[in-house]
Amino acid sequence: MDYRWPEQIDALATEAPGLRLEARYADSGREPFGPSSKSHMSVYRKP
Repeated sequence: MDYRWPEQIDALATEAPGLRLEARYADSGREPFGPSSKSHMSVYRKP
């Protein structure tokens, strides 16, 4: 398994044509993401 920080995921998404960050959550239950979050789920969309 390969782990990435949210900033690394964002950088990868900027390389993909048309993807933009729509939301970031701490988990699949859509809890708010913050500095103390131990995980993240990022949602990207194509406009």
